[in-house]
Amino acid sequence: MFDRSLTSPDLREAMDELDNVCLDAADQQTMQLTTLNFRMERLERDDRALTSNTDLLVERSAPKSNCVFCSVEDNRDNHFSGCCSPFSDPVARTAQAMVLRLCLKCLKPEHRAEDCRMGCGDCGRDHNQLLCSSKPRPQAAAKRPRT
Repeated sequence: MFDRSLTSPDLREAMDELDNVCLDAADQQTMQLTTLNFRMERLERDDRALTSNTDLLVERSAPKSNCVFCSVEDNRDNHFSGCCSPFSDPVARTAQAMVLRLCLKCLKPEHRAEDCRMGCGDCGRDHNQLLCSSKPRPQAAAKRPRT
């Protein structure tokens, strides 16, 4: 026979109420998951920025050579670019600047010479003064006899 208690209005109301409670709980869970996903994305974005900034800070705080042509290890006497004995002539300096991919006008790394406004202070051409071959070298000038 048919059991009337399963179709009674009280049971139906209880089932409807239970459905509503379940739907409300599901909606709350969805909202919480959405909020957590948003927070997680923000944390991941912040983490990437922090990692990038940390890498930049480590790079900037690394010891640097006073000479653009020599590494820190090769520059044990702490000489400056203009007094570089391993690359003492303009041709050697130009070759090393090209190997190191330096701008030939300002001798800075990762900088295109086409975009640089610097020029030679001696001859006015488009190269750095340390790469200029048109000026007399200090040793050669000192060896010339005086008249």
